[in-house]
Amino acid sequence: MRGLKKPLSFSTKCRLVYTKVVIAVRTAIQESILKLLHERRSTYAHPLNSQAISEVLNITPSYVREQMSLLQRENQVAVRRGPKGGYYQVAKEKTLRLQWNDAVTEHEAGTFLHVYQQLLQQANEAEQIITGLMINGVEVLPDSVAGMAHTEIAEAVVQTKPMPEFAGDLIATALDYLPNLQQGLVRIANLMQEGREQEAHELFLQAVDGLEWLDSCLGGLGGWMAQKGDTTLQQLHGMYQGQLSDLSELMEQKSITEISDLLEYELSETVANAKASLSELQSFLDTVGKES
Repeated sequence: MRGLKKPLSFSTKCRLVYTKVVIAVRTAIQESILKLLHERRSTYAHPLNSQAISEVLNITPSYVREQMSLLQRENQVAVRRGPKGGYYQVAKEKTLRLQWNDAVTEHEAGTFLHVYQQLLQQANEAEQIITGLMINGVEVLPDSVAGMAHTEIAEAVVQTKPMPEFAGDLIATALDYLPNLQQGLVRIANLMQEGREQEAHELFLQAVDGLEWLDSCLGGLGGWMAQKGDTTLQQLHGMYQGQLSDLSELMEQKSITEISDLLEYELSETVANAKASLSELQSFLDTVGKES
């Protein structure tokens, strides 16, 4: 069955996946070196050479130089060449650089969460949705922000899109994809009924991502429309979640007959209803767009 796997763009738009910012792991000796440079207030004018560091930490100068090379790559230390040369700690970033779409602002270091929440509230009021977020050069999902070490954030880039535009793009992709999902569910049920469980299992694994995506899609769009007084998608989402819960229980019970019936007669119908509801929403958005 072609096209059962959800499009890649769905995963970045709808699925809640926890993503952590990658932070380089330093060894104990590297931490000791950085601590020593800090305690001795090392600067370009007053660096510490490898001999002095080795005597304090009881390691060889060559090992100090080896570790310094690694720390230089992380931009943690710098080197001054010459007779009075040595190593000194690079001054940490004192500001937070925040780019929100095309607007760039600077803030005090460690204030990311506060600033981000303020801008997020403004975005919600303006019906803007975050479509891209990069923290310290690493792409993350908005839902992972709360678990980050905010004092380590020196740069953030946020991209947003008007919710009607985002919804329109999402619906257009869904209308193209959902017929494949519906046909796939029926095909899986038929394979189960024919006793071809291995083929059914392989096809079902492809459909799982699509089922999860539709759950997120209906939840997000349903909540947005409910704020406008239309609870159609929200109610459909509630029924769909109940069916997914039933499917999970039947999978644990390994009840093949009941699973095939649920896929063919309930879930496939809900997918069809979702397509119809999303099509109506698309028409509504198109009308509003023309009027504006």
